[in-house]
Amino acid sequence: MRLGFSFGFQLNEWEVEIEIPREYRFRSDREARIACREMNVEAIVFPNQIAVLFERDYMMLEDRELYHFRKLKDEVYEKCGALLTPEEVSELIEKGTLEEVLFSDKYMPDGTEYLELDVSAEEAYKMLREKYEPRYELPFGFCCPALKGVKGFHFESLYYEIKRI
Repeated sequence: MRLGFSFGFQLNEWEVEIEIPREYRFRSDREARIACREMNVEAIVFPNQIAVLFERDYMMLEDRELYHFRKLKDEVYEKCGALLTPEEVSELIEKGTLEEVLFSDKYMPDGTEYLELDVSAEEAYKMLREKYEPRYELPFGFCCPALKGVKGFHFESLYYEIKRI
């Protein structure tokens, strides 16, 4: 079965959805879902491209057709606050209050929380720099010598989507 993947990555109120420009073969949808769940994947937004790092592979994206940025509206981000860390989730589980927190009115989405942004990686990088400092460097310019010493914004994996091709 031929499948394509998309991943969503998040940094604070920012999200980038990336379509992986490769096809993969799995025997079943279930097998593909398990593979995606276990994949360690992250994205780094640099001044003119996005690096997608997998456990044993990487790709550099410049094609705007493969990614899309969106951002939580300022008032929503202020209301909800920063994302919960894994440690905070574990603490809520121990206290038995995770469901109460997640399903409170404060966190229930209604579909209008995000601003869709039609921007390039370069434009997103500039917008991110207005509020945050880029901190992530590829070790030794890994996968792209031109980026050696250049700092970018590290986005962590948030979700995945599997599509039949």
